[in-house]
Parts: sequence; C-alpha cells; structure tokens
Amino acid sequence: MEYDDAVEMVTRLVCRARRVDPTQVGATDDLAATLGFDSLDAAELVAAIHKETGRELGATSFDDLRTVQSIARNLTQESVKS
Repeated sequence: MEYDDAVEMVTRLVCRARRVDPTQVGATDDLAATLGFDSLDAAELVAAIHKETGRELGATSFDDLRTVQSIARNLTQESVKS
C-alpha cells in the first residue's frame, strides 16, 4: 500500500467512525484534540484497518495513533516489512 492510499483509507475510516466530513480531518491533526479520539476509538480504528487490509499495525502506544499521518506511516512501514 502506498502512503497516499493509506492516508485516504485512514481518513475515510476515521470520518466514518466519528461521522464527520473528510474536510474536517487533516492528516496532521491530533485526533484526540480534534475529534475526541480516545484509546477505545483507537482500538476500533486498528480493528477496522485490520479488517480492510488484513494487516496488523505495529503501533505500540496510543501516541502512535494520534494522527492520520502517523497511522498511515505506520501502516506503510509495516507493508514494506511484509
């Protein structure tokens, strides 16, 4: 998966989960501060990513899941390792 595709997918999943328009979610926005994401939301997002891609994220903490950009970077790094 390419980085831009990962950003698009993560943005779509975040927007679906929070029921917001994609224009409200920037790649570098802190999801906790902007959308009120918490650890449960992050776990649900990781599960949604796994369901869609079949990949496990190598995120080790909630901080690894703070922005669309960091999640997409993590996902594309994992796909390089696979």
